[in-house]
Amino acid sequence: MSLLNDLANEYLSDKGTVRGSKHGYTFTYDHYFNDFRDDEVRILEIGLNNGGPELGSDRLTRVIDNAPSIRMWHDYFPNGDIWGFDINQIEESLKQDMPRFKFFQGDQGSVECLQKFKQTIEELYDAPQVFDIIIDDGSHAFYHQQLTFVSLTDMLKPGGIYIIEDVHWWPDRRLPSNIFGKHMYTYDQL
Repeated sequence: MSLLNDLANEYLSDKGTVRGSKHGYTFTYDHYFNDFRDDEVRILEIGLNNGGPELGSDRLTRVIDNAPSIRMWHDYFPNGDIWGFDINQIEESLKQDMPRFKFFQGDQGSVECLQKFKQTIEELYDAPQVFDIIIDDGSHAFYHQQLTFVSLTDMLKPGGIYIIEDVHWWPDRRLPSNIFGKHMYTYDQL
C-alpha cells in the first residue's frame, strides 16, 4: 500500500480503493508526487466532494461539510498550500480544521469565475504561475474540462502537473435530475 492510498481510504475519498468508484488513482499520484511531498507544494483541486450539481439540482445549493481528497492532500503534503475550487460553498469548519487549506467558490463552466479565480491568486501570490499541481475532478463535463484547462493551465509553475480525472464519464443530460439541460451532451450527439 501507499501512504496516499491509506489517507484516501481513511478519509473515504473515491481516489482510494474503498469508497465510491474506488478509482485507485492514489497509486499513480503517489508514484509521481512522493519525491516532493515534503516540499512547499501548491496544489489546486477542482471539485471537493463526491457528486455535485451534475447529479441533481438539489446539490447546487448544498454546503460541503466534508472534503475527503482535500483532507488527504492536506496530510500528504505537510508543508503544502492546498486550494479547493467548487461551485458549492463549504462549511467554515473545514478551513479551521485544515490551516493550510484555502477555498474559492466558483463555477468551472464560467469564464468569468475562472478569470476571477486567476486574478485572486495572482494578487495573493504576486505571480501568475503558482501551482505545482492542478487536479480537475469537477463536473466531468468535457466542455467544462476543456474550458478549465485553457483558462488555468498557465497558472502552473514550469514543470507543473495538470490532471483531468474521469475523462471516461460525463453527466447525461437525458437524466431527469440533471440541471444542465441543453448544455449537456452525450456520445450519440457528437
